[in-house]
Amino acid sequence: TPLDQVLAEANRYGRKKIRLADPALQRLHVSGGLKVTDAEGLARALAAALNLNVATMPTGDLVLIRTAA
Repeated sequence: TPLDQVLAEANRYGRKKIRLADPALQRLHVSGGLKVTDAEGLARALAAALNLNVATMPTGDLVLIRTAA
């Protein structure tokens, strides 16, 4: 499933939203069973699987960021 679809599903349910720092990340594909109702857990799992970092915005939203090379 494309990452943007996973995030759209997760953001529909959670108070904390997961955003992408770079729109190009939306094309990454994700597979497996993910709990979309746990924004923090999902963001950490996606970051680990896709070699990304997670930042927390002042609003509480989470942002997935490319890991520096």
